[in-house]
Amino acid sequence: MFEKFINKILHDSEYEKSDSPHELPVTRKPMSRLTKVEILSSIFVLLLAVIPRLYFLFCVGDPQNAGVGWYGDTYHHWQIAYLTKTVGLSHGFLRLWDLKGMEYFWGLAHPLTVAALMAITGSTDILVPRLLSLFAGSLSIVFLYLIAKRYWGNSVAWVAAIFGALNPVSIFNDASGMQEPFGMVFFFAGLYFWPERPWLFGILLAIASMTRAEFWLFSVGLLIALTFFVKERVDRKSLAVVSYSAVMLLYMKYLLDRTGNAIYPIWWNFLGNAAGQWQANIPITSLQRMVQPIWIAMFVISLAGIIYVIWKKPKGKLLHFLGLGNFLFLGAFVGMTDYIKSYVNYFWVVRIFSLPYLYLGALIGIFLFVVIPKRVRIFNKLKLGWVFVILILLASQFAWKVIWSYYQPTEKTWDDEIQLADDVAKVYKGGTVLIHEGDPTMTYALVKYAGITGENIEGQMYDPFQYKPFTSYSDPFVNWSKDRTIIIDWLKKDNIKLLIFLSNRQRYIELVQKEPGVFKYVEDLPFGLKLYEVTI
Repeated sequence: MFEKFINKILHDSEYEKSDSPHELPVTRKPMSRLTKVEILSSIFVLLLAVIPRLYFLFCVGDPQNAGVGWYGDTYHHWQIAYLTKTVGLSHGFLRLWDLKGMEYFWGLAHPLTVAALMAITGSTDILVPRLLSLFAGSLSIVFLYLIAKRYWGNSVAWVAAIFGALNPVSIFNDASGMQEPFGMVFFFAGLYFWPERPWLFGILLAIASMTRAEFWLFSVGLLIALTFFVKERVDRKSLAVVSYSAVMLLYMKYLLDRTGNAIYPIWWNFLGNAAGQWQANIPITSLQRMVQPIWIAMFVISLAGIIYVIWKKPKGKLLHFLGLGNFLFLGAFVGMTDYIKSYVNYFWVVRIFSLPYLYLGALIGIFLFVVIPKRVRIFNKLKLGWVFVILILLASQFAWKVIWSYYQPTEKTWDDEIQLADDVAKVYKGGTVLIHEGDPTMTYALVKYAGITGENIEGQMYDPFQYKPFTSYSDPFVNWSKDRTIIIDWLKKDNIKLLIFLSNRQRYIELVQKEPGVFKYVEDLPFGLKLYEVTI
């Protein structure tokens, strides 16, 4: 009964006509029906992935500290989801909130999912997105296991599963709360369901595209590869392209309505990062210059790999296109654009390598258990493949040293965030708190530890200094006798009772000095922040 239930979920009715788990319809390509053993092994793979991730989250790291000051984007994504739930949705259909448009930079799927989970669970804890990415990343490994088993057999499948489950980079990033693991699961699920359910393949790629800007490129690349380099019935290819296009056109219309740009994530990701608009106008460092050829070599090798796949047409072509395409993108993006200025030593252990490392694990399995044994028969007889698997797995664990060297210092920073929230809670008597720069970590600390809700937190991105007429002033206080009214009216309208700003923020220092009757100094806070009461 359990076996039939699982297969009913995973396979379509045309396949279910066969009573034998080993009898494949001649009109179908290879999605084999899961046997009891395969279902149980998939559950084992899921547990193999989930357990070390939960252990890291709750027993090694701090469940509340995703790496503040290093992995602060976790709180950034939490902030978008939380403010969308508490504020944005009341302002319009699927209205994300509100970083002056930057909330749409990453995509729609992840913040809406996190916001929905917050509503369902009644929790606003950072554990909501962290557990989401943890289970999504673990499920990606299960799908990768099933894909590898379909094309290359048990040994390759287990190698892919073991490397994916126990790779330190995957464990850390899956437990981080970022959106990459959430997006990856749609790619691997799509590859698993192709070609049995082409319409689902297209929809899953579209959802993946809504999680990161570069995932647009990977999805379109897969569809191009599918159209021209994969032998399959035209109707299935067409259905995949149509289903993807239908969802993406709706998404692009949504982006156009919200941002004025139908390809907003793509536009700003490449204009801001690749073209250098967001990069500092400084020369690259000696370290960046030294590693740049490595990234260019990654591009060249990946391109050669893609050409080989097109030429030789090996099994699992779409998985190869996805994995090699990811490496190709990274090589070009980091090695050949201004994004090289953002390179730091720990690039190799951060989220941009979550998907490449999973593919690399499968690729190692293919070489050790398919390619080499065909040419060196004694290699397979002596079980040398598993010897190399163990050695590579042990060597990969040294990545923990790098990860921990960056994570551990964030513990003190996180303690300071808690202290800041406690200090604010002592003086907060209601009303709105204006915080500096829309600080996502501070937003979380105030919600978690000070009991201040999202409706009562404003970031600097919303205050008058960020909008006309002040944006056209080199000095916003030149016409203070006139503009004072705008500031006072804003303070009253938004019921702002506390003001927190960096001590070197000249604009706010001048503001509190000009209006000592309105702003009352309270105390200095951690991180060089100052706290003032607003007395109107």
